[in-house]
Amino acid sequence: MITLHKTIQDALRGTPVSFERFQALAIRLLDTGVLASGDSQLESELYQDAARVEEVLHSYFDIIGCTLFHDHAFEYMRLYPPGSDIPGQETGDEELLPKGLRLQLSQNDIAAALVLRFLYSEAVQSGQLDEDGEAMINLEAFNTTMATQLKRTQPLSITERRAGFGRLRALKLINFPSDLDVADPAAQIAIRPLITSLIHEDSLNEVLEGENEAAPDAAATPQEQATQEVESARQ
Repeated sequence: MITLHKTIQDALRGTPVSFERFQALAIRLLDTGVLASGDSQLESELYQDAARVEEVLHSYFDIIGCTLFHDHAFEYMRLYPPGSDIPGQETGDEELLPKGLRLQLSQNDIAAALVLRFLYSEAVQSGQLDEDGEAMINLEAFNTTMATQLKRTQPLSITERRAGFGRLRALKLINFPSDLDVADPAAQIAIRPLITSLIHEDSLNEVLEGENEAAPDAAATPQEQATQEVESARQ
């Protein structure tokens, strides 16, 4: 009898990746949804091994309807569940998207992610990316953009702000020093290119256009639109 276990073992023959290591890679991607080289020695090693057996991982996740997206230029992989919107592919069917695999983000987190995506697009257009594809911004620009584009403000609580930025960093959307002063408008954060695989340009434009055209009695607020857009994207 041919089993999936044996099929994977056979596919891994001739590669430096063991079955146990393959399991660890699959579990990590299912747990966090992303692997990025350079974040730590451990994650870099995981990414490198995943790249070595990328085809096997693709086939494995394809069985359950998930899609593995690999950005070779910026060296990261992101796992999308069934029904997700994936860069360069047709829009997914949201009815297929398992609730357990949706991003668990607050309205503030979603608004912040949209602002970061907007600022990243501006940096791309003006050629302000560094060699790692990151865009440096200060918190004044972040706060101003949130107010002008989404008509929102940051939480008053410094603890909430710090926790929100921490969640965005955990999703590998931003980088910042551990001693970041979230109350300092001049403090800087780096927006990572991985944000483009979370929020697509078309989705961002739809949300911003909805904000500009929404009537006072519109059925959905810009924040509700943002929730729908981000929840339709996988981590």
